[in-house]
Amino acid sequence: MTLNREQILSAKDREIIVLDIPEWGGEVRLMAFSGGSAESISPEDSISKVVALSIIDDNGNLVFSEEDIDALKTRSARVLKRVFDEALKLNGLGDNAIEDATKN
Repeated sequence: MTLNREQILSAKDREIIVLDIPEWGGEVRLMAFSGGSAESISPEDSISKVVALSIIDDNGNLVFSEEDIDALKTRSARVLKRVFDEALKLNGLGDNAIEDATKN
């Protein structure tokens, strides 16, 4: 079957996982990046920005905005790295994928 525009744009193709974060007192939901989110990441803000672009609420909306990235940088590096690593796995990316993808 050949897909049309509407079928492609309405497909539920962004996987969601739940990650337990005991240091924060609960769980977070991570959703795979949209194409636009993936394109907006650069190496200098990779960990905090990946976290901000991954955590969603129960309705599928991002919990954090661009303005929250500096605040996220104040959280535990160990916890942020764990969320970052899971987000990379969710998106099928390796540890160096963001740096490699943004090299000119």
